[in-house]
Amino acid sequence: MGRTISLRLKTFVDRKGELAHFCDLLTGQGKPIFAIWGPEGRGKTTLMSRLRKECHDRDISAIQFTWQPKKKVPYTAIMSKIAKQCGRQHFSAFYELREKFVRQDKQLDITLRSIGHARVAEGATFEGSEVNKMAGTLIEQLNIDGIFGNREEERIERRLRLTANFAEGLSEASREKPIVLFFDGIDEASEETQTWFFTDICDAFDEDSVGNTYVVIFTSTEPPIHHDAEIYVDCRPLARLSKEHIAEFIRLRGCDLTDTDSEYFAEELLRSGAEMRLIDKRVKSFLEDQSSGDHANV
Repeated sequence: MGRTISLRLKTFVDRKGELAHFCDLLTGQGKPIFAIWGPEGRGKTTLMSRLRKECHDRDISAIQFTWQPKKKVPYTAIMSKIAKQCGRQHFSAFYELREKFVRQDKQLDITLRSIGHARVAEGATFEGSEVNKMAGTLIEQLNIDGIFGNREEERIERRLRLTANFAEGLSEASREKPIVLFFDGIDEASEETQTWFFTDICDAFDEDSVGNTYVVIFTSTEPPIHHDAEIYVDCRPLARLSKEHIAEFIRLRGCDLTDTDSEYFAEELLRSGAEMRLIDKRVKSFLEDQSSGDHANV
């Protein structure tokens, strides 16, 4: 376990409601999808570390996928990563279908039509030009009919079929032991990937086709959960810590302060409107001042 994660777990405070709901989820008493949202720096990453530790303590498979800003990972890559970590042997139908679509995309069957006579650059000569580039330029100006048909309908059909096979793989893999998928920052995903999750994946849970699998998502803004999905999705905002819990965090971080000073420090941080990330930085700065002998006022 990394030093940063160890420190997060050591200084974890409050979040009893979220932790209790997660434990209910793991025992089948709660809704299978748990959506937690709050602004950047509020403590979502620390909470996720604590939930993952709960999975570890219970011998439950925990798989995390984190989206990075401006890096749009396709939903097929997400499913492939999860399938690999769960065990490829459970997802043979998914991989076969994915490879089939890849092969189809490599094929190109083009019919060129022209109405009347077509004379393109008649009598012209080209110097320093490559044939394939020239052909590409000409084809671009013509009407192309091919295997693609209605691309939007085809993309949707592919996504649905791949997701159905993926759900079957999750169902099979989760027979060995429960699986929890952690999706961090899914609001940074592309529009198609968000549609995949909030529509297709949620539908798979509605149809009870994913077996003993659960999902926890973390977003900066309230996720677009459709009202029909409320029967299997629990969505709640992550509240700011209270003064008492900030004071507890200060003590757990090792600040050499009296209880009164800790509460005063916590109240000052709370009044400033600082989120947990900034609170942690302020406490870290205070600890550095203490270690250097500069006993600044809290």
